[in-house]
Amino acid sequence: IFQFLSWILIKIIQCMNFCIVGIEHLPFSTTNGIAFSALQTLLIYAFILTFASIFIYKRKKFIFLSLGITLCFLALEIKKQFDVLNLNQIVFYSTNSTPIIDYFYGKNVHCFTWDSLNNKDIHFNCDNYRIFNRYQSIQNFTNENYFTIGNKTILFLHQNPIVGKTNINANYLILSNNNYYNIEKLKEKIHFDTLLLDGTFSYKNRQRIIKQCDTLSINCFNLKKNALIVNLK
Repeated sequence: IFQFLSWILIKIIQCMNFCIVGIEHLPFSTTNGIAFSALQTLLIYAFILTFASIFIYKRKKFIFLSLGITLCFLALEIKKQFDVLNLNQIVFYSTNSTPIIDYFYGKNVHCFTWDSLNNKDIHFNCDNYRIFNRYQSIQNFTNENYFTIGNKTILFLHQNPIVGKTNINANYLILSNNNYYNIEKLKEKIHFDTLLLDGTFSYKNRQRIIKQCDTLSINCFNLKKNALIVNLK
């Protein structure tokens, strides 16, 4: 019976894949932008198992289980849609050449960059999170070095030192270009809450700056390792 059940599951999965490919080839149809959470994925597999069990064991309880799983899946999807509509969030990413900032408001995205990027960089660093948040439109901007998003001010620094500028206030300071920054002297000129290191830094220089920040009790975030997500209220 287990071999038969395995055969049934394989055929169901093959049928699902065939349907997806068929839908993709329909005129004006696309499967891009489809994303499920880990829990929704588990519910899909649970539905497949219970649905197959209806025909194998011929018991009504599997019908109710299938309906219950479907309702749970739909409830999670509705909740996700409400969360996306209320989204007000800044996401800091980094490539090997430049940082990227996405500002999510509802299903719209403003993308800020300081250098030209190829599509491969954007797909690899940004697309997964954009698709997860059900984005519908993106506007791209080549940004200024000092700007405001929502109630957060951001300063992008790609040269060292800042000549003739002191007492600058920023919530987030992004360092770039693998320069040899002295964080203690930088702190005297710029008042910032969080220091962000982009992907241009060498391992040695990055660790040196992180160590300086630890000594000075400065909040430092390595964008080479992870993206930083900031929820705006």
